[in-house]
Amino acid sequence: MTSRALRRALVADLERLGAVRSATVRKAFLAVPRELFLPEVAAREGLARVYANEVHVTKRDARGWPISSSSQPTIMAEMLERLDVRPGHRVLEIGAGAGYNAALLSTLVGPNGSVTSVEIDHDLATRAAAALRGGGYPVRVVVADGELGLHGERPFDRIILTASADRVAPPWFEQLAPSGLIELPLRSLGDAPWDMVVVTFRKEPDHLRSVGVVLGGFMPLRGVGGGAVSAGAPPSVHVADVIEGKRHLHADLVGPGLASMTASARRRLAALALSAPRVLTLRLDGPAHSTVLPFVAMSRPPRGLVLVRHWREEFHGRHWWGFGLASRDGRSLAVATGGREPLCRVERYGDGPAVTGLDSVLNQWKGAGRPSTDDLVVRAWTDGRITVTWSGGYPVRPPGMGAGARPGRAVARRRAGGRAVPRS
Repeated sequence: MTSRALRRALVADLERLGAVRSATVRKAFLAVPRELFLPEVAAREGLARVYANEVHVTKRDARGWPISSSSQPTIMAEMLERLDVRPGHRVLEIGAGAGYNAALLSTLVGPNGSVTSVEIDHDLATRAAAALRGGGYPVRVVVADGELGLHGERPFDRIILTASADRVAPPWFEQLAPSGLIELPLRSLGDAPWDMVVVTFRKEPDHLRSVGVVLGGFMPLRGVGGGAVSAGAPPSVHVADVIEGKRHLHADLVGPGLASMTASARRRLAALALSAPRVLTLRLDGPAHSTVLPFVAMSRPPRGLVLVRHWREEFHGRHWWGFGLASRDGRSLAVATGGREPLCRVERYGDGPAVTGLDSVLNQWKGAGRPSTDDLVVRAWTDGRITVTWSGGYPVRPPGMGAGARPGRAVARRRAGGRAVPRS
């Protein structure tokens, strides 16, 4: 298929998922060739892989950890829809990455607008600027620490971060025009790079107030504004086995709930996750990712909380993930999983505090009137404070309050002849 045909197919998928909703964002995704910003992927794996609805890592650090990527188009489209970029707007992007998002922004602002992209990594900035010039996108790329803003610039109508932070830096507030919008991923569970909410804020006279919230994940902002991010791997359990010579990765469990577990407890948890769960299916009024999952993720303290990314065959292509609880001894696990469908699959493994704890959270959610992210109000203040409230008065643990991470990994085996395989 040609690049144009693949773009049409990607947009059709984004529309089906509800991520693309406006004619302007649709036009931008149809117009911008993604391979211009991912030439290595195109050369190595072909155009079809470039336009897969997935993240492409573009740089790793000396340890092999990803530090820059071209984000999944689904969350990019969702953020652009919520940011409401219009022709003639002045836009500041913090985190140029590969340059693809800046090209989309440039298309949205048109010839009378402007896009400035700040990137702390000189190599990434040089590469993004070259790709943008090659595509004819008049984006100014500046090598600087995005936390500090751009001193001396007049206010921007829109500011967007493509990396996560644990607070709103004062320069961003100062450089945002009155009633302007700023959109950023706020870390909500701790150190794993995908454990966060993406908040769209509108500027009020003395603070920022959310106008939209969605679950999404980005790598940490580098520089003085990155916040307290662990230098090691987040605590994790990778559940996999080999059956008839084929490796099956069933799930990743990540989060602060694993930080206090011993190695033996993690092994028990991995074995537990390979067992058959007791399953309850909840019918919802909206997508799971904007209803019950944020409530589970944000209404509990970090201790015991885990994120699960499912890779089981039954979830293939559905972009399902889950939040839940794991007991410290690894003997009980309960997870609410879902995606953009109005369904939530509640999985209970074993018996114990994790199962009763998740049941309690789900009952609280129902008692609060089944709130969605539309009922979530996040306020950010220039002194670094963040306040979060649900309708119904249920407490919310504010972003950035996750427990520190410690490296760790466990694997499990299942069935006769199966063997444990660590995730690479």
